[in-house]
Amino acid sequence: NIGQLDSALYYMQWSNQIIEPLLPENDYSMAVHYFNYANIHYLLNNFEQARFFLKKSATINQNLGLDNSPEQAQNLGLQALMLAEEKNWPRADQLFAKALTLVQLPESPQGQEMAFQLGPNSLWLLNEYSDYLYRKYKSTQQEEVLRQFEAYSKTYLELSDRFRQQFIDPYTKSILIKDNAEVYNRNIGIYNELYRQTSRPDYLNAAFNFAEYGRTCLLRDLQDDKIESYAGIPDSVLQKEVYLKKEISRLNQQLLNEPNALDIKKAL
Repeated sequence: NIGQLDSALYYMQWSNQIIEPLLPENDYSMAVHYFNYANIHYLLNNFEQARFFLKKSATINQNLGLDNSPEQAQNLGLQALMLAEEKNWPRADQLFAKALTLVQLPESPQGQEMAFQLGPNSLWLLNEYSDYLYRKYKSTQQEEVLRQFEAYSKTYLELSDRFRQQFIDPYTKSILIKDNAEVYNRNIGIYNELYRQTSRPDYLNAAFNFAEYGRTCLLRDLQDDKIESYAGIPDSVLQKEVYLKKEISRLNQQLLNEPNALDIKKAL
């Protein structure tokens, strides 16, 4: 998170030496570990090593019957990102399309084009896909790709906002707010640069809209607790809400560790 990739790789290598002999070969935690290992190698442009550990992660997911899981969607997404670095846009598009179907809800609400599962895997994939779309636009200059970038950026921000509302602890909320702020700033910078290059007013409007969205969300996050306390909502209702958010957070964490647990999904 702070950009010290060499240090991250060093500690990942040490952890790999420790946990590989201790955990079963097809343990779910190993699939997560190998994905994180692959992601660090990808960020360091070590694509051969990244693909090696990504394959190990994907194999474990397949052995656990998670071929169509959000975890496998992340693996496909990381493969696509490496293909994008190699300018293999057609194959990257195919992998991202498959990955997105794995985190997309079976039936989108009426009037909503894209609806995705509420979870960290979906958020990671949507954010990386948005970034990929802009890189593809810079390479191809296709207007349709730019429109897709804006649409998926907004979808990510909406999903992230709903995900944030499930948590009540300040630390988790601050992490999600920080991630959102980075996306807003990225998009504002992108559209400002496009406006400088073309003087097209629609790009300036897009930059302004993302700036307004970001400011509104920040002010809302700062005021949420104060509004509730002054709105005359009974303490019993507020306490019940706190309890339910804690319960949802707990169940979501369990679901990350046991993605196929039907009892947990039913409880959610």
